[in-house]
Amino acid sequence: MNCGQQSRQQTDNKKGNMEQILKNIGVCLDIGEGGKMTAYGEWDEERRAGFLSSILGGGKTKGPEKMIECCMCGDNIKDRKSHNAQPVYEGRCCWDCNNLVYLARRDKADTGADLYKEVHMVLADFPSTRKWTWTTLKNHIKNFKEKSRPGAVGEFCPVDVLKKADREERKAEERIKKERQEYLERKERMREEMMRLEQIEAERRARDEEETKKRQADLEMRIKALEVKEAQRKEEEKREKEEKAKKAEEKKAQKEAERAEKQKKFEGKRK
Repeated sequence: MNCGQQSRQQTDNKKGNMEQILKNIGVCLDIGEGGKMTAYGEWDEERRAGFLSSILGGGKTKGPEKMIECCMCGDNIKDRKSHNAQPVYEGRCCWDCNNLVYLARRDKADTGADLYKEVHMVLADFPSTRKWTWTTLKNHIKNFKEKSRPGAVGEFCPVDVLKKADREERKAEERIKKERQEYLERKERMREEMMRLEQIEAERRARDEEETKKRQADLEMRIKALEVKEAQRKEEEKREKEEKAKKAEEKKAQKEAERAEKQKKFEGKRK
């Protein structure tokens, strides 16, 4: 077989596969190892019509984008980008949760066992943890794929993954609790230190006010003493002036008396 014949045969095979897929639209198929295909439920008429219109219309759909909630992790996703969640749930899931669905299908096809049986048993008793459970599992698969070769999932035990995540979360909570306690203790020490500093400052202000009052009282006493001294000095000056004036008058009167006496004697001699 030459290259041209091989190319035509590959084209015919692709065409035949596409025709077979279009003939079986409405059935979600999962291709496992060895090309084994497993069907997981039929699409409803609305989904089939939307898929056909997306093909015929070049992948574009009319009207507003329909948003749904992932039946596993609870994230909001576009309906046309959702995936069949069987055999895990009867519903539609997001891209990341579809990796978990793939593992469940592979496990069921290989061994006939339910990979998430224990998970469902736990969720039956604790339904409120459903979102956390599937989000933890899908993040584990996502991180594992990013750190290893594409398509690898490694040894996967959901219960072990959840136990490990729970331990890590508890450790994180303990760490956060410890950090919170340390923060509260630091805050309390800072509050006590601030109160101590405020008390010291209040005592200093009280001492300053007391000293200021003392200095002011001492200054007032000194001012009063100076005023008394000034008044005494002025009174003394006044007395000295009065005495000087009195002495001057007495001296003047004495001189006038002497002058009158001399005048009297002189007139007596003339007579």
